[in-house]
Amino acid sequence: MTNNKRTTPQVPMKDYYTVQDVAALLGTSQDRIREYASRPVDPMPFRLLPGLTRGMFINRMDLADWVWKNTVLAYKAKAKGPEDDSR
Repeated sequence: MTNNKRTTPQVPMKDYYTVQDVAALLGTSQDRIREYASRPVDPMPFRLLPGLTRGMFINRMDLADWVWKNTVLAYKAKAKGPEDDSR
């Protein structure tokens, strides 16, 4: 058995996730998540409390819905290329 020093952050299931949580769940950077949240068409639906500019969070179900709408099955992406967005 080998001892792997590089570990993937574990994110427990919860009702709301931070940018850091979502980045860990999707295996991407926090900057990429912020880009998704800032894009003009179908942004990732993060929320803020009134009067705050930091501390974005996203509801688990909103995240799941957004991921479903903005991804394709891996085998279809490899077989048909990026121009076909059918599920």
